[in-house]
Amino acid sequence: EIPKIPAHLTALTVLNDLLRNERWKEENKKEYYSKLTATVRLYLEERFDIYAMEQTTREILTDLKTSDISEADKTYLKKILSQADMVKFAKFSPNDEDGLVSLNQSIEFVERTKKVEEKNQPKKISE
Repeated sequence: EIPKIPAHLTALTVLNDLLRNERWKEENKKEYYSKLTATVRLYLEERFDIYAMEQTTREILTDLKTSDISEADKTYLKKILSQADMVKFAKFSPNDEDGLVSLNQSIEFVERTKKVEEKNQPKKISE
C-alpha cells in the first residue's frame, strides 16, 4: 500500500508555489483567493477530518471547536477565510499586500497545526 502524503506537505507544496510565483500580484484576485482557500480547506479536511470544502467559514470554525487548534490559530483561520469570502462573494478587492499577508498567514497556520508523526519514539513502559 502506498503511504498517504501528509496533509501539511500537500498544502505547503501548493502554498509555497503560490508564494514562489507571486500569484497574489495577479489581476484576478478571486481566482487567487479561491486557490488559497481551497488549499487551506483541503488541509483542514485531511488533517482534522471535517468537511471543510463544502462548509461555510462559520461551519468550519464550529467543527474545529473540539480540535487541538489554539484559539489564536482559530482567529487566524477565521481572518484568512473571511477575507477570501469577501473577495469571492462580495466583490471586495484587496491590494497585493493583503494577498501576500493572507498567503503567509496560511503557510504559518499549516506549519503550526500540522500533525507531528511520532516515529522512532521510545515506547513508555507503564508501571
